Amino acid sequence: MRQFFLRFVVKLYIILLITIAWVRASKQTEEVWILKDYLLDVMQQHEHGLYLCELPTGNGKTFDSAQAMKEYADSIDDGTKIIYLTTLNKNLPENELRLAYGSEELYKRNVLRLRSNFDEVVEKILEIEVPEEMKTDVYVKLCKDVSLYRNAVDKRYADKEYIKELADRITEGDRQLRYEITKCLKHRFSTKAQRKKAIRNDSKYKWIGKLYPAVFTDDYKIILMSVSKFMKRNSILIDASYEFLNSDMTEKSIVFIDEFDATKDTIQSELIEKSLAMQEDYIQLFRQIYRTLNPNDFSYSMRQAMDAVEKSGNKNTFTTLMEEARKIAENYHVRLSIKTKEDLVDQRQIFLFNDGSFHTVLKEGAQYIRASLNKEDNRIDVFFEGKDDFFKNRNKEKDIVLYSLLREINVFLLHFRLFSIEWARNYMEIINSSRNGLMDAMNLENAISTILKRLELTNKQRDLLMGETCQMIRNNRELILEDRSFYQVGMEYYEFEDNDSHHDNTNLNFVKVYDTPEKIMLYLAGKATVFGISATAEVDTVVGNYDLRYLKEQLKERFHKTPSNLKDKTRVALEERWKSYTDGKINVHGEVINSNIQGFNAEDYCKTFMDAEFARYSANIITNTTENEYQIIRYCNVLKAMCIFNKSEDIQSMLYLGMALPKKNNPGMDEGVLQQLFEYSQLSILQNDSSVCFLKGDNFDQDKEELQQRLSCGEKIFVMSSYQTIGAGQNLQYKIPEGKKVVQLGKFTEGDKRFLYKDFDALYLGNITNMTVNTYQDEKITSHDLLQMLFQIEELYENGEMNYFEKDQMLKLAFRSYTGSEQFTVNKLYKLKSVIVQASRMVLQAVGRMCRTFVKSPDIYLFVESELLEKLYVGELKKRILPPEMKVIVDMCETLGKDYLPEENLMLNKAEKISSVGLWTIRRMLAKDWTAESMQLWEQLRTLVLQYPTASAYEWQNNEYLQKLYITSGEKRNQYIYSQYSDFNDVTIDFGNDKVAFKNSKRAKIKGNSEEVAIYEMSEKESGLPAILRYSGMKTHFEEMGYALKFEMNEYLLSPVLFHNIYKGALGEAAGKFILSRELGIELSPIAEPEYFEFFDYKLSDGVYVDFKNWKFTYVQNRDEIRKDILRKLEAIGAKRVYIINVVSDKNYKPSAIVDQRLVEIPMLIKEDGTVCYENLHMIRKEDFENVN
Repeated sequence: MRQFFLRFVVKLYIILLITIAWVRASKQTEEVWILKDYLLDVMQQHEHGLYLCELPTGNGKTFDSAQAMKEYADSIDDGTKIIYLTTLNKNLPENELRLAYGSEELYKRNVLRLRSNFDEVVEKILEIEVPEEMKTDVYVKLCKDVSLYRNAVDKRYADKEYIKELADRITEGDRQLRYEITKCLKHRFSTKAQRKKAIRNDSKYKWIGKLYPAVFTDDYKIILMSVSKFMKRNSILIDASYEFLNSDMTEKSIVFIDEFDATKDTIQSELIEKSLAMQEDYIQLFRQIYRTLNPNDFSYSMRQAMDAVEKSGNKNTFTTLMEEARKIAENYHVRLSIKTKEDLVDQRQIFLFNDGSFHTVLKEGAQYIRASLNKEDNRIDVFFEGKDDFFKNRNKEKDIVLYSLLREINVFLLHFRLFSIEWARNYMEIINSSRNGLMDAMNLENAISTILKRLELTNKQRDLLMGETCQMIRNNRELILEDRSFYQVGMEYYEFEDNDSHHDNTNLNFVKVYDTPEKIMLYLAGKATVFGISATAEVDTVVGNYDLRYLKEQLKERFHKTPSNLKDKTRVALEERWKSYTDGKINVHGEVINSNIQGFNAEDYCKTFMDAEFARYSANIITNTTENEYQIIRYCNVLKAMCIFNKSEDIQSMLYLGMALPKKNNPGMDEGVLQQLFEYSQLSILQNDSSVCFLKGDNFDQDKEELQQRLSCGEKIFVMSSYQTIGAGQNLQYKIPEGKKVVQLGKFTEGDKRFLYKDFDALYLGNITNMTVNTYQDEKITSHDLLQMLFQIEELYENGEMNYFEKDQMLKLAFRSYTGSEQFTVNKLYKLKSVIVQASRMVLQAVGRMCRTFVKSPDIYLFVESELLEKLYVGELKKRILPPEMKVIVDMCETLGKDYLPEENLMLNKAEKISSVGLWTIRRMLAKDWTAESMQLWEQLRTLVLQYPTASAYEWQNNEYLQKLYITSGEKRNQYIYSQYSDFNDVTIDFGNDKVAFKNSKRAKIKGNSEEVAIYEMSEKESGLPAILRYSGMKTHFEEMGYALKFEMNEYLLSPVLFHNIYKGALGEAAGKFILSRELGIELSPIAEPEYFEFFDYKLSDGVYVDFKNWKFTYVQNRDEIRKDILRKLEAIGAKRVYIINVVSDKNYKPSAIVDQRLVEIPMLIKEDGTVCYENLHMIRKEDFENVN
């Protein structure tokens, strides 16, 4: 009784403490509920989409999110789930939610934390009591392995291979245990509800729920998990496992994604591992399906289900599939072995990469793949040849086009996948109709599995066939240009593999990436309300963040950046809190550390900051460790930082971050050498009360906890780690040491831990390198690195940061780095904007590690290497709310005077790519035979440009023509200059106004063979619009027609080809038609016959036509050629006369007529001032229009 009473008192005391903390937190939040109110407002609207929340580190985003989640969860009772995702389990808002609920009981009733099965088993299985009858051999072995694993981790065994082996054994043991549990439950209970009830109430099964809490996933409103867990299947034991993304749970859910931009890398890694795990021989997969797809071998129920597909009118049926497969098998002889010629195969593999078009990586000197039927050996021979050999050896009767074979198999497998789903759906319905209500219904996934197993497909083959997580996103309407981007279609590669174990056949190993992080985010935002929360959520880089441009383009009005009013309110609140910086109570000292020194001498450099004797000792240690000058400079700068740290009484804690993680016996960053250098830095000033600490991935959490404890006790510690280790979400703040002089930011608030901890005093930022896969290392890159690099190449190409040729070069570099055959190619990815901006993102995240609390030292020190400062994009950094520490780094950048040209190049490349799309859109229209539909489309395009010579962001967002064909500089403008060559095939754009500078640049194009650089202008004046509107009545006419009266300052503008080839012509036609009507009563008629459409602009009367031209460009310069073309059209259409009319001109051209008065040139209808040129107007013969009008 006494023990019961004591437990009751303890529990009451805990509840009291939580209540007090909650009351204090309530007082704290009386200041401002900025983010929480916004989150609640969005959740209550029940609108799917992506809502970015980019607010600074240390702003209480997690606390506000927890409060908003709890409040919204209390208001709903419709089964809606609130899912919180983050990159690290330790960053899940468990404590914040406990505080929000104010009671442990309420928290446990509403919140479920899901972790990997591995983590659950390692933490719990030895502590949970399990009934004797459930202690199977599998269970006993698993417990033993967990015990060994925990012991090895606790004692920090150096044998990593042994620890990995134990982890693999635990993973397999866990899988076997879950299989036994599932089998046992299904045997004893017939329904999911009965199994769950038993686990919840029956003492024999309660342990299952404790060990695997995922059993109760459906019962909770708020679910917390890592992104990695979210990307894996949820094994609930009482029913079939499922993927979160495709489950009903995510339908209409609320999803919080913490460290949003960092999650892209996690998702990408999961997709890469999934793709590598299902690698399979491509042609063998086709052979297996073709061999086993025989209806006579199937059960009655399966045949019945197959027949139902046949009768449903589905495009993909058994009959159509068998016919498709038969043609492939016969045309390409797929039953025969495919074999590369042995004398052509070396250790460097051969690859075919496909991202919508094929890219080949062949042996040196080969550009072509030739496959030929060898009747003598009864196989298909594959040759890799140079151009001359390929054309000499090819034989159209025997040769097989390998690319066509792969494409046709690809299409067949797509059709088979769609057929299998329908077949399985019918089979599921047949089976379920025969089951009574006491049994669980078969689900679609099990039905698909049943059918594919019946076809004797291996696990890998099944995974490869059905591996797409989310089907390709399609809008409900027909797109003008379908989304065939990498983000939607993914990529694949084939590797030719020869081995004695399959000597008679060359395997064509197939790796398929169905999904991309952007596709998954798009899919999720299409079915849920998704919050992307991070201090760097909107950083413009496609390699360190999602492609926000693409997501915005696809989600349209469902894509939301951080609202400006939320940012403004946050900025005001933070600036009030940061007053101690502006008042001088806190001083941030910034110093640039030179990391690019010509003629470097280690000893001389070390003498500049330490005693000469110790400088000599230190230099000797460094130069004996490595001969690499870059590494020597890095060691010397680390030593300099150590000396500054040891000399300064202000600095108790200092964090050094670089790309290389200190390791033992690593010449580039040797842990032992660094320890020795630190000791020299102490001896140099006769100081030994400090220490150096290395924070690494191994035992990171344990080491970090010990470090924080030591710092809290007042120890002076120099901490060394890497950017990757101290990444997004890692918190290094520590309790304020007793007697430490500190400055508090803002008014102290009870219960807010940010007032109880302090940030580091100093930060050293080393240069950031290798922001893409390192292709310069001696070792081959791994298969994971290969796919990561392929992802980056495709993303950068999609973002307009490289052209097709450059992409092809980089793809070849990736594969050759994988095979170890690359020697000469320069990795151009390092210099691209997204890759460089990644450095800015990493610096923002790193500085965020020392901006977590509201307690600071009076003096804060920042040391930044010069090479890093040169990589930072000031413009990108200034877009966000920056803490005072980051503002100092921005100031340091600006003193270097860096010119950010790569960003401008990116913008211009995008604009020029869009101009090219516009050119080919126009050419495709002109190349086809005109129809009523295409004629209408052409007229719509001409009307559109007259209405929108420039377009606002809102107009652009709501019009697909504008999205596909208009260009932007990212700023509002109404003109630009450009150069073009070969009738707009090659266009370069400059958004500035300096024609001389542009003309002298390498970007401008030489015109024809004249060596003349021609610079043109896209502007209101150049279009002739102002002069046209000076004609009496024209302005009113344009207003009535809805045409633009000026080129407004807007974000989007006509591309060069649209301006010159469409807008100016349409403007001349609209104006000329109105002038002829007003002055002469002429009503021009459109040409209605499709075969003559676009021969001329209008029909005046029978056999008489009118064509409007702009003489300023092509007509005067190429008059003879244009006249010949017009006369050709005149003969073809059987016309008696055509008038070529220029609407406005500042030149006093005389009218002319040639070829028996059949071609009449009228150089202008009105002058620049808008007055009519009647002499020219009367060149139009009355006989050609009087009888008509």
